[in-house]
Order: sequence, then structure tokens, then C-alpha cells
Amino acid sequence: MKNRSSRCRQIEKRYWHGNYSTVLLFPGYRKANSRSKKMKPSSETQKKLNDFHAQEKFRMLIDNNFTSSDVELQLSFDVPPATYEEALRSIQRYLRRVRIYYSKEFAVKLKYVGVIEKGVRRGKFHAHITMNIPDPAHRGEIREKLEKLWEYGSAHTFKLEFNEEGMRGLAKYLICNPDKPEIEGRVKRWIQSKGLKRPKVSESTGRISYEKAKKIIREELTERDLEPLYPGYTVTYIEPYGYKKDDNDEVIDYRQDGAYVRIHLRKNERSRK
Repeated sequence: MKNRSSRCRQIEKRYWHGNYSTVLLFPGYRKANSRSKKMKPSSETQKKLNDFHAQEKFRMLIDNNFTSSDVELQLSFDVPPATYEEALRSIQRYLRRVRIYYSKEFAVKLKYVGVIEKGVRRGKFHAHITMNIPDPAHRGEIREKLEKLWEYGSAHTFKLEFNEEGMRGLAKYLICNPDKPEIEGRVKRWIQSKGLKRPKVSESTGRISYEKAKKIIREELTERDLEPLYPGYTVTYIEPYGYKKDDNDEVIDYRQDGAYVRIHLRKNERSRK
């Protein structure tokens, strides 16, 4: 334990996205005899963090760029595309029509982020697109128009519903399912419009110790215990993260080399603009 405390420090990486904020705690290691003060995670830790960040980034894009006035579209095909590329081209043509409609009718730019999926059972492509509504006062008419502009099958729109964890539920459904099959090799996890706002990011080291992070994992510290660290926010969710599978495909916890914690925060009403 003495060796760990001298070479391992907890890194606290915080993201601000809309009315929410996410904190990731993970270990950083200093190489032996190194004069560098910069703490870096181990190679295995970094790989897992990269996967985790990819999953979180999608949720943060929605939280940071869309509101409850906007919608999610579910698009299906009457004639199933044979490949991902074919499905993507159809969706891109649809988005161009929506972009022209928004520009002519409302002088507003289209914002979107979406996922193209291939069904596990039937192997058919479909898509989920989160999209801005340019005039919430005429949302019903706009939703009807968005559905009609999709010429390749059925389209349904749903109002975005943010809860205390933002759009985590939708993002987890679309992105975080590890059992989803790959689609013709390496394909982008999602598509998005240009100019979407990225979350603000900050990083610090040593503010939360390894021992304190372990207490969080053991549930010896609760949401209320952590709130003084984050003024203006309510801690809504604490989640240890970071797993891998062994040679027998059994899930094992790799947090033994450090403490990995995700803390989700919601901005208090008084702090919202």
C-alpha cells in the first residue's frame, strides 16, 4: 500500500454538458525514478477509459446541444439497405431535405446527432436521430413534416425527456450496449452535424485521494457526502466503472489496480440561467 500511495494518485476529470456535469475518477501512475510531475494512467487503464469516454461523449452531445423542446426520430426502411453505406446515403439525403426545410421556413440551421443500427434478430438497418426543433410553438406541425420528409419507410418522432441524469438512458440504449454486433468492420459509432458544442473539460490530481475513492466504491461515502465538493450541483448518481473479461469470458473487475468512479451531477435550479 505504501508503494501504491507513492506512485498512484487519483485523477479527477470533469465535464460540463448543459444542465449536467460528469466527474470521472481514475488512477494515474508515476514511473519509477521519473522526475515528471505529470500523472498518467496505465496503458490498460487508458484503453478502458477510451472506450468509456466514447460511450459518454454521445450522451454529453445530446445534453449540451438539445433541450426538451427537441425530438428523437426513429427511421425504418420499407426496402432494407444491403449495407451500412447504403443506409447512410439514404439518411444523408433525408438530412439535406430537412436542412433545406429549416433554412427556408425558419432561417435556422439543422442540428442532429444519430445512430444507424443493424437489428440483431432480423438484420435490418434502422436509425435514431436526435434533432432540434426550430420553433417549439409549432412543434406538432414540424414533427409531422419531419416524418413526411422521410421517403424510405416509416418515421416516428418523440419528444426528448430529460431526467435527473440527462439523456443517459437514451445514450445507454443507443451506444453503451456491448452486445451490439459490428457493422461491416469499422463504422463510426454515430453521425452528427457540424458545429455541435463540446463539453467543457477540466482535470485535477489529488483533490480526491485513492482511499476516499475506495470509500465511494464501498458506499461508505454517499451522494450527500460529495456535494460540498461541487457547489451549485446535486449529486444524482455514483457508479464504479471499468470491467473486462478473462479467457473464459467471465466478467472480472480490474479496479484492483486503482479506483474508478463516475459521479453524475445536475445543476441546481438557482444555478441555471
